[in-house]
Amino acid sequence: MDIFLQLEKNISLKRDCSNIIEQFSIHKIIKNFNDRKGYYKKANMKKILGKILLSFIIGIVIYVGIEIYQEQKIKNVQISKNNNINLDIIEKEEEKIKKIDLNLVEKKYKGYTVDAKLQIHKLDIDTYVLKEYSKEAMEICVAKYYGPSPNEVGNYCIAGHNYITKNMFSQLRKLEIGDEIILTDNYNGTVYYTVYDKYKVNPEETEVLSQDTNQNIELTLITCSDYSNKRIIIKARAEEMSL
Repeated sequence: MDIFLQLEKNISLKRDCSNIIEQFSIHKIIKNFNDRKGYYKKANMKKILGKILLSFIIGIVIYVGIEIYQEQKIKNVQISKNNNINLDIIEKEEEKIKKIDLNLVEKKYKGYTVDAKLQIHKLDIDTYVLKEYSKEAMEICVAKYYGPSPNEVGNYCIAGHNYITKNMFSQLRKLEIGDEIILTDNYNGTVYYTVYDKYKVNPEETEVLSQDTNQNIELTLITCSDYSNKRIIIKARAEEMSL
């Protein structure tokens, strides 16, 4: 009888050991599966992040390449014609004819006198043109550089930095012949201009400021290029006037 009891105990013990081994093996398999699952998940995440980073870098390279290409398309012009324009002397205030103030444009902007308002829809530019041309004023927005009152016979010249803001000229190179520019002031109303020329010059070539317009109302936009070694010039002529 004792022998049978002992035998039954041994069988039961073996069965328990077998169950423990079986359970341990299952847990080990599950653990290995989860570990591998986590490894592959991390590996996939690294691949995804790598692809995102690569796409970002490629995007930057393409953007920079397009920007450089657009600038390279602008023709360089060597102006050999002599001129007697002295940029260090602000032109004398022209004799003013009494006109009605149309109140179309704000008189002041951030403490500076406003001369006109410039709009270029193609470049999403909608900015004031300051009357004072100075280093401080040019940090605020574009400013009148030379010429008559806005929208008058002559060549009204506007200069602006190529900062990446909506009231500066960073995108000026994207303008093409035939594009529209709008200039509004308080005495002549709104005048629509059409771009008729686009080129680059050296900084000392000031013929672009010439007032010899054959009695036309013209507009010249100026900004830096090629690390300030060149100036991008946009020339436009008035097509329509609207009060």
